[in-house]
Parts: sequence; C-alpha cells; structure tokens
Amino acid sequence: MKLVKKYYSQFQRLNLIRKISFVLLIIIIICGPIVSILCTIAILNFSQLLYSINIPSGFIYLDLDIYSPETMTIQVPYEIKNPGIYDLTNIKISVDLRLNYINESNDVNITSLVFSRIELICNCVALNTLTGIINGSFLDFFISPLIDFYDYSDEFETVYYLLDIDFKAKYFFGTIIFQFSQNNLNLFEF
Repeated sequence: MKLVKKYYSQFQRLNLIRKISFVLLIIIIICGPIVSILCTIAILNFSQLLYSINIPSGFIYLDLDIYSPETMTIQVPYEIKNPGIYDLTNIKISVDLRLNYINESNDVNITSLVFSRIELICNCVALNTLTGIINGSFLDFFISPLIDFYDYSDEFETVYYLLDIDFKAKYFFGTIIFQFSQNNLNLFEF
C-alpha cells in the first residue's frame, strides 16, 4: 500500500509539472511572435533613425575675438528626427573645434584644440523632431592655443577650422546603445 501511495504522489507531481509546462509552452507560442515583431520594428526604425540625425543642421556661428575673449562664442545647430516608435534617450553631443595652420616661425603644420563642449540633450520622443543649438561660451575655449595661433600664423597662409562631433544615445528601452563620430569637418578656410 505504501508503494502505491508513493507512486500516486509522484504521478500527481508529474501531472502538475506537465500542466505547468503546457501553460508555459502556450505563453511562449503566443508571446514569441509578438516579441519578434517588436524587435524587427525596432531594428527597421533604428536604421531610419541613423539617417535622420543632422549635426550641424545649418550655419555655424563662430566669434573668435582674442582682444575681448569674454565675447567669444560658437553656435552649432542640430536636428534629431525620431521616425521610430521608441524614444531616443540619454543623448550626448560632444563638439570640438581645432585650428590647422602653418607656424610661420618654424614652418611646422600645427593642429590645436581651441574649443570643447559636451552637451546633454533631453530625450527625443517617438515620431518627433528635436532641434536646438549647442552654445559655447568663453569658458569652453582654450585661450593659450588661440594666442599662439594669432602670434605665429601667417595671414596669407590657409587656415582650416576643423569640427569634430561625437553623438551618443540609447534606443529601444535603453537596450540599443549607439555612437558615431564625424571628424575633420572643414567649416571654412581663410
């Protein structure tokens, strides 16, 4: 009799495990396609998102006045379109400005960093466009390379203003973290 009770209790546990397994299988069968569709949509929207980020999105304003440095400014416009159905979060834009010129005292090509700023942007909600301007002030400029530039550059030689932009953000509930860089964007030359 003890043996029958033992086998009967094992059979009941096995039957319960089968029922739980069956319920879990039904949940997986129902939720699996939904999850795969959502992931596919996220990937397709992400590819569109990469083409809709424009930095700079217009004219860049630059005022380098070494004689009154407290008025030095730079303005870099940006436009971020989010065509997807998920929010773009934790947006960080880094902007660096470098000058490339020939040092007239020793004929050496000099590239020096004169401006650097990191801007944290608010989230870009799904199906919206986020526009703004990264404003750099006197505090973001490096004065000693600018003084060297004014002292040792030849006004008849070409000067290149090079802009480096780094963009970093999160997409699809923070699971897709992406970053891209644009280096050596030539603003204009004098």
